Amino acid sequence: MHPWIRIVPCPLPGLPSYHVVCARRRGLEAEVAAAALSLGQELARARYGRGGGFVVLMSGGTGRRRSWPHAHVVAVRNVAHKRVCLALLLVKRRLAALERLRLGSAGRRSAA
Repeated sequence: MHPWIRIVPCPLPGLPSYHVVCARRRGLEAEVAAAALSLGQELARARYGRGGGFVVLMSGGTGRRRSWPHAHVVAVRNVAHKRVCLALLLVKRRLAALERLRLGSAGRRSAA
């Protein structure tokens, strides 16, 4: 893998296999896409026993706050699960906030 490519696991409620593949500079769209496809196959094989069950949502540099390419990768069971995962990606910031709240309250309970 290219040294400027990074793979970040970002599990969220409903999206346990969610990962982001990103470049640390512009001009690496092909490398990000190749790494995302490879990761998708690996996740799908590990979770569901077949390499074809995944979704890659590729974003160029202008589609985000930072100006370099990235891809969202999620392993899926079937078409219905793919639709659910894509809908959850639309609200991923809220899911992340809920997860932080859940983890924070779990920590407070165990400290009591």
